[in-house]
Amino acid sequence: MLRSLSIFCALALTTQAAHAAPVRCLAGQYNGGATEVAAELILASDGRFRYGLSYGAIDERAQGRWESDGTQVLLDSDPVNPPRFSLVGESQVAADEFRLKLDLPDGLSPQFFNALLVLSDGSTLGSPLGYQTWAVPLKPGQTVVSVKFQLPALDLESERFALTAGTASEARFSFAPNDLGQIAFAHEPLTVDGRELLLIRHDREVRFRPERGGC
Repeated sequence: MLRSLSIFCALALTTQAAHAAPVRCLAGQYNGGATEVAAELILASDGRFRYGLSYGAIDERAQGRWESDGTQVLLDSDPVNPPRFSLVGESQVAADEFRLKLDLPDGLSPQFFNALLVLSDGSTLGSPLGYQTWAVPLKPGQTVVSVKFQLPALDLESERFALTAGTASEARFSFAPNDLGQIAFAHEPLTVDGRELLLIRHDREVRFRPERGGC
């Protein structure tokens, strides 16, 4: 019985190894381009990687270290300084409205941002900004108690900013891009599928095909 079990385990390991790509030959330059998608992945022989993806409003990149067990490739990015939203200040305005301002650096459009407000009665109100100032009509007794921002194209969401209790006001925020577009991969897996590497990103399958090197 023990001998049969040992033989079975040995066969299972042999079968798994047969389907695993030799780790060293995975190094190379890969193209993941498809209709409306531009994507590139470089796995250097020294264990470093570079990645880029452009798809619609998404434009992201990463660099760091990679490793593989032959069945998948794992990506770990170098440290990233993430984008940051900050509350600059609050002031009183007309009692029947709330004004939200978001200061952005040149070249960055407010149309990419969403804002979510929580009101004093527990209701919520969300909208794409469109403009850097958003004026929200309020009912008598209503106030805005917190604000949150989103940048959907990069799956970015801010903390929830609590506002000073009181009457309707104007809240001004700023946005610092920092390493905007740099992705902080943490053991991000790519499946080794024959000579291709398969990545699931933004609910889309990206197949990287070797252009130079690769198994």
